[in-house]
Amino acid sequence: MSSPSEIFIGVSTLDPQKALSMVEAKLKEFENQIPYVVTLANLLLEMKSVSADQIAARSLFNTAQIVHPQITEPLIKAMIGNANPTLLKYLLEIVRDDRVSKEMRELALSSSIEVLQKDGIENLMRILESDRADRNHVFYALRRIWDYGRIEKLGEALGRFNPDFQHPVSGQEMKKEVEDFCNFYVVQGKQSSRELLEKTLVQILVATPDPSRWVTRLYTLGCLFNLYPDDFNKIVKADGGKITKLFEKDQTAISGWESGRLTKMSEIF
Repeated sequence: MSSPSEIFIGVSTLDPQKALSMVEAKLKEFENQIPYVVTLANLLLEMKSVSADQIAARSLFNTAQIVHPQITEPLIKAMIGNANPTLLKYLLEIVRDDRVSKEMRELALSSSIEVLQKDGIENLMRILESDRADRNHVFYALRRIWDYGRIEKLGEALGRFNPDFQHPVSGQEMKKEVEDFCNFYVVQGKQSSRELLEKTLVQILVATPDPSRWVTRLYTLGCLFNLYPDDFNKIVKADGGKITKLFEKDQTAISGWESGRLTKMSEIF
C-alpha cells in the first residue's frame, strides 16, 4: 500500500481534477484506517482548494462514523483543522456519548465550539438535555451558551436542563457551580442590562412551576439571590408572593449543596 504522501506527490503533477478523483478513491478504499485518512486529509488542506477541503471533510466524517466510538485525537484535530461545520457539529454531538473516552469528548467540545461559536449553540443545548453527558461537560456547555448567546439564550438554556443529568452528589460542588455561573457569567448581563436580566430570571421561574425541573429552578433562583441580594426578598414576594409560593412547599432534595446532607429546595434561599 502506497503511503498518503507518496500518493499525493504522485498525483500532484496530474490534472487537478483527476488528482482529486484519485485521492478520493484512495480515501474511500482505506477509510477505516485513521492514520491514513488523517494524513491524506491534512495534505488535501494544503491545496487551498474548496473541492479538496470538501473531499477531506466527507472522508473524515465517514471515517469517524466507521470507527465510532473509538474516536482519536488525530482524527479530532484533523476535523477541527478542516473546519467544516458538519464535522464540528458532529464533534459536539459525540460529547453526549459516554462510550467515547472522556478525554476525547473534552477535546471535541472545547475545540469545536471555539470555531463554531454561535452556530454551535443548539448542539450545546442538546448536551444540557442529555442524561449521559459528563456533568463537567454540561456545566461547560452552559457557560459557553452564555458566552455566545447571553440573555437572549439564558431562558432556553436553563429550560433545557435534564433533571436527571449526572449532577454532583457530594460536598458543595453543585452550589459552587450555580454560584460561579451567576457571579462570573450571568453578572455580565446585570452590568449591561439589569432590568432585562431581572425580568428574564423572574419569567423563567414563573414559567417553571414543576418541582421536577429542579435544575432550572435552582440556577434561576440562585442567580436572583446572588445578583440581587438587597432586593431578593422584594423580588420573590412581588405580585402577591407568586415566586415565594412556588418554593415554600418544595420538598425537592438537592445533593451537592451542603456537605453531608441533602438539602430541600425550600431551605436553600
